[in-house]
Amino acid sequence: MTEHAPEQPSPAPDPSSPGPDTPSPAPEVAGRRQFFRIFGRQAIETVTQVAGVASAVSQMPTNAAAGLMGLGLGDSQKHAATLSARSTPARPVAPATVAAAGGYRSPYRVAAGALYLLDQRHLPERVEEQTCRRGSDVAFYLRAAAARGGPLMAQLGAYGLALTARESADRSAAQREAELRRVVRAIAVARPGSRMLDWALGYLDGIARSLGPDASGDAVATALWDAADRIAADAQLDHARIAQHTAALLPRPEGRPLRVLLHGDPGALTSGLVGTAINALVMRTAEHEPGASTAAVQAWVTETRPYLEGARLATWEL
Repeated sequence: MTEHAPEQPSPAPDPSSPGPDTPSPAPEVAGRRQFFRIFGRQAIETVTQVAGVASAVSQMPTNAAAGLMGLGLGDSQKHAATLSARSTPARPVAPATVAAAGGYRSPYRVAAGALYLLDQRHLPERVEEQTCRRGSDVAFYLRAAAARGGPLMAQLGAYGLALTARESADRSAAQREAELRRVVRAIAVARPGSRMLDWALGYLDGIARSLGPDASGDAVATALWDAADRIAADAQLDHARIAQHTAALLPRPEGRPLRVLLHGDPGALTSGLVGTAINALVMRTAEHEPGASTAAVQAWVTETRPYLEGARLATWEL
């Protein structure tokens, strides 16, 4: 379940802070059939780096994890050994972008010290990314309704604070604290009512406070970036598990397509890098059936919000 706020006209940015940058270059392109498998593999690999492979496998059946990793089903002990060999104690990697033929983009990506946000206001007419180099940029685009969905906004807010901590690392402790408090408030009021966004901001703010005034700016920035990575990694794993369970529950009708109704957008554009129901359908369509290259799915997409944003985004994702 995701949270949404009504679409509002974009207010003018704060003149005291630098404005957002121009769109970034297009990310890599991958085959559509690989879409969920690549996302799932990133989810598992990221989580093993954050929490260790034992914790990751304990949260997801080994065969399910192996399926996402492209290992197939079979010997669970062998899969566990393979997953353990792939895990590393290294710092978690930043979320990556996976695009599919036809122009699909993940809702955001982090690279080269910036967050690149897919601007949902322009979909499906055009695909456009906005560049956020500081937390005030994230607040601006959240306020302008360029992104929606509680899980997604929580991840964006967390990385926004991490970007602010990096940008202000060379300032005094008092200046860093004041700037972080300002950006926390700016992001929170950009989309009031999102409990997941409020939780993420409070989580990172608590980490910064716990380090105390003697912590260096670099130490605070590293701690907040690690925390944002953990939020994103946990969301990827949770949503991949939901999609796995949902796909297993979907019926396999004979002689006709699977018919489903989607209300709003239960996909990656509101969830983060891995969606829930729409990713379950992706997994379903990847199943090979006799005489067919893919399993057919017919979807009805509905919406009750005034701007029809959920149905519009779900249709584009499908």
